Amino acid sequence: MKIYLVGGAVRDELLGLPVRERDWLVVGGTPEQMVLQGYTPVGKGFPVFLHPQTKEEYALARTERKTGIGYGGFTFYTGVDVTAAEDLCRRDLTINAIAKDETGRITDPYNGLADLKKKILRHVSPAFTEDPLRVLRVARFAARFFHKGFSVAPETMELMKKISQTGELDSLPGERVWQETITALNTNNPEIYFEILYQCGALIYFFPTLRENYQPADNNMCCPASTAMMMAAEEGQNSLIRFACGFTPWKSCLADSVACYQQISAMVKQLKIPSKYAEVLLAVVQHLPDLIAVEKTDTETLLRCLERMDAFRRYERFLVITTACDYLLRAAKKQRGQQGWLKEAASACQKVNVGKIVAKGLRGRQLADEIRTARLKKIEKCLHAAGTPCPDNRAGQ
Repeated sequence: MKIYLVGGAVRDELLGLPVRERDWLVVGGTPEQMVLQGYTPVGKGFPVFLHPQTKEEYALARTERKTGIGYGGFTFYTGVDVTAAEDLCRRDLTINAIAKDETGRITDPYNGLADLKKKILRHVSPAFTEDPLRVLRVARFAARFFHKGFSVAPETMELMKKISQTGELDSLPGERVWQETITALNTNNPEIYFEILYQCGALIYFFPTLRENYQPADNNMCCPASTAMMMAAEEGQNSLIRFACGFTPWKSCLADSVACYQQISAMVKQLKIPSKYAEVLLAVVQHLPDLIAVEKTDTETLLRCLERMDAFRRYERFLVITTACDYLLRAAKKQRGQQGWLKEAASACQKVNVGKIVAKGLRGRQLADEIRTARLKKIEKCLHAAGTPCPDNRAGQ
């Protein structure tokens, strides 16, 4: 029985990157031997075991055969006669098909080392087309390693286009699509993930509302959504902000925010996107036109906008929405400042002592009017402090 370190751990080590997790390949072993040595079996489709101390995964070497539709439509053979090269042959990319034994000796049957030097993402074998999930994985790797100069090999892109034309992408569950997407959103260049999916024809399957963001007529990198997401990534914003930026169909949103809202709602349900992400995206689509039109010196307009955005009950969510909108407006080179004024106004309104007003014994409409008047005065004071002239419709005039 021989054990190899495989996959991403070897690749990242060779690239000088931190190793996040280690996967191990066991050649010449049996399930019975693994259990006798204290490993815990966890695999369902094929034998995978957890190390008794490190809890890292050790998988028996296997070959696979396509028997059905989708990324789960495979049968596996895990006999002791399966070699390391045969196991590595089933992997997606050559840079992920490198193994290292316990002495540090490298096994590289598919020239992954050469592709690491050339900075090429290349498929291992024609069997690449049998697993539709690989379209997403290659796009994710392209996003992750873009800053290091990696690109997708032309012949691999052709196979990705072929997969997109077969209809097998429809077999991928929404949860799996989201898992790859959220990982890509957290890379240095998340926009590359969507550009690759567009180029191979897969974007329409997963994210049809984003098609306009990556069409050549929009000049890709100059698209407000793509550029906003790129800016958010460069400035270290979290995945929630990046998602809200990149998933906003800019033109459709400004042309008809109601129709756009309905389309986005359908997409997030189909892909089962987590509610906190879906909710923020839908709020951005709903309020972006308002934020473009709002007058920063009009206290009444500012307050109405804050009320529509539920800024007083859900202040943290409001901050996320306005931050995402700010990136979109910056990317589109639209007039900026609305988000800044809204945040200042919301912060000022937070200082209204609602409890003190309630203590007056007011109820119903009188209570609501009193709170609203107090908030308008706070906004007015905030604008005065900033040196902004007060228009005639300002509260108290």
